[in-house]
Amino acid sequence: MQITPNQNSSSGKFDSWPHLGRHGWGPHLLLIFILAAATALIYSNSLKSPFILDDIGNITENRHIRVTELSVGAFINLIQECPVRPVPMATFALNYYFGGYDTFGYHLVNIIVHALNGILLYILVFITLNISRKQSSGVLRPPEVPAAFIAFAAALLWTVHPVNTQSVTYIVQRMNSMTAMCSLMALLGYIAARITLRPKKGALWMAAAISAWLLALGSKETAAVLPFVVLLYEWYFFRDLSPDWLKDKWKYFALVALIFVVLAFVFLGPAPLEKLSALRDFSEARFTLGERVLTQSRVVVHYLSLFFYPHPSRLNLDYDFPISHSLFDPLTTLLSVLFLSALLGVGLATARNHRLLSFCIFWYFLNLAIESSVIPLAIIFEHRTYLPFMGLALTLILIIEKALRPNLLRAAVLLVAVGICAVWTHERNQVWQNRLTLWQDAVAKSPGKARPHNNLGLAQLDLGRFDEAIAQFKSVLAIEPEHIEALNSLGLALQHKNLTIRAIHYFKTALVHAPLDAMTLNNLGAAYMKLNEIDPAIEQFEHALRIDAAMSPAHTNLGIALIQKGDFIAGVKHLEKGVVLDPENENARTNLNHAKILKKQIEDQIVELQAAARQEPVNIQHHIDLSRLHKSIGNHTLAIDALNRALNIEPGSDILLNDLGNLYLSLKHYSEAQEVFMTHLKQAPDFSLPYFNLARWHAKQGLQSEALVWLAKAIGRGYTNWEQIESDPDLEAIRESKEYSKLIEARGRK
Repeated sequence: MQITPNQNSSSGKFDSWPHLGRHGWGPHLLLIFILAAATALIYSNSLKSPFILDDIGNITENRHIRVTELSVGAFINLIQECPVRPVPMATFALNYYFGGYDTFGYHLVNIIVHALNGILLYILVFITLNISRKQSSGVLRPPEVPAAFIAFAAALLWTVHPVNTQSVTYIVQRMNSMTAMCSLMALLGYIAARITLRPKKGALWMAAAISAWLLALGSKETAAVLPFVVLLYEWYFFRDLSPDWLKDKWKYFALVALIFVVLAFVFLGPAPLEKLSALRDFSEARFTLGERVLTQSRVVVHYLSLFFYPHPSRLNLDYDFPISHSLFDPLTTLLSVLFLSALLGVGLATARNHRLLSFCIFWYFLNLAIESSVIPLAIIFEHRTYLPFMGLALTLILIIEKALRPNLLRAAVLLVAVGICAVWTHERNQVWQNRLTLWQDAVAKSPGKARPHNNLGLAQLDLGRFDEAIAQFKSVLAIEPEHIEALNSLGLALQHKNLTIRAIHYFKTALVHAPLDAMTLNNLGAAYMKLNEIDPAIEQFEHALRIDAAMSPAHTNLGIALIQKGDFIAGVKHLEKGVVLDPENENARTNLNHAKILKKQIEDQIVELQAAARQEPVNIQHHIDLSRLHKSIGNHTLAIDALNRALNIEPGSDILLNDLGNLYLSLKHYSEAQEVFMTHLKQAPDFSLPYFNLARWHAKQGLQSEALVWLAKAIGRGYTNWEQIESDPDLEAIRESKEYSKLIEARGRK
């Protein structure tokens, strides 16, 4: 299978696309169909796998992808709200539009993208083989096996490779697979522009290549390395490794380097070093920059080992990979550096006579350059091998083609390798069937790492296996005592077992380490709610919303608490906000519906009571009940009016004066509250309750010394509701004072 170069073959211009053979497109379409069918078959058991890990923040908790209409405006808004990796984010939005959070659609798209990548790899290898067989120097001898078979074998082996499960079955890694897809399209567009003889057609292909590259950049930042890959391809296959071309075209390399620098500032902002230093694992001091660079030598070798032996027992979603502290600690660091150096040496040495092999070696290193070098990302993830392994797949096929005879033996070896990989991929996808099996697998392989234990605990918590979940969260805290998520999760598990006091201890411990963690504040508030301590709960919810105003659970919980306290209108507003922020928040929606039903019932009762009060205007109980109902739905002005009408009937009522004064106080109408409390005091100077209310009145305004004086007077007049004194949030500062300790000791309390 050869092509005929024109007079400008050294510059890469050909009079047609590589020859398809006498059968035309037929065999190619058959091979492409086999690639697609193989992909569908081996990933068929992954279609119901759940959202996990980064899926949660990027998809299920990302309200910006919840588009409700297919319009330009909706997607412009999505891009504005999700400027990082907007291309895959847009596809997640489309998945949500058509299927909500049913994972079937998300997995189906991932599988289609993976199949397309296998097809694009087939096309790329086929074209490259044909180009490389007719170099102007004539040095390269064509392989004995037809180009289509080599391309198909490499694409099939890569498509069924088990390590790719993390890029396909892990939904959020569509970012990774789409980057590969767009990068391959960009490279193919560039090649098409280089081999066509028609300038206009070449310009269109180049425009398409640049567009595809921009889409790749919009999918993941690693696409920034593509210009270097293009330059390498140009030098290898269009410039015949000419050293003169390198010297003459240095400006292109300078331009690519400049583009890379510009992209670094685009992605990282004006202070790239600060942003890099804020990356989670690095900022948490899990490794230094030097340790990461050293460790990556072993990681890159580990990736190579996974390519050649990808048994599911070696695959892991969350590695606990040992850090290299120096070249000799561990010694495998030095051995890895030497091995990789030797591999690069092989790439250089084989460049002239085994060009494809050499190119594949550099392809592997170039496509790992961003994630396996100096940038302080997490140490290791299998999805980073997605593009690099394409070169390794072709390398292995080329080795088989050179080393084995006859063709039947080559085909047999390939079938065995593909069959084993397909079975192992299907087997690995079984682990991804649910969160429990996935995190059990990760815990078994990374027993000393906190995150797998925590996520396994969360999976057990969702299944109601509370004792098992508690054990996992305690394992996390044994590894990382300040693990905020585990402290929260342990608290939630204890709450499910009705151990709320113990749960509050863990929430408060989490707040000691992370006082501005909104989720912890929300959880603490919910625990107070369970103990019926409404005011402290409201305080925690409000604090959480000051930190994160878009936190739907906090709005929901605050709404419920406010309704329970009697502020119906404000409560409903927060419930409505909770639904708007998260339409999937069933708790908010359910409570909002209940609140509306309750409000309607209360309004009906008010109408009946108003009619009764008109018939019996001196019946004090009608006015008291009306005040209570008005207050429950937030009609505070009408509640106050009803209490005043009741006081006109019975001016000296202790209960009415107490209720009216406290209603004013809860509304922060301090002057009106003081007037009522003082009136109460004058009417009943020996009654302890007005003194206690005046203590609260002073405390609520931060007048702690005066509040303590009034509290002492209340206790001196026989106020004995110690539960109220010791739980009232307004009196918290007083309770912590030495004077209060002396006061309660004098009353015989400890």
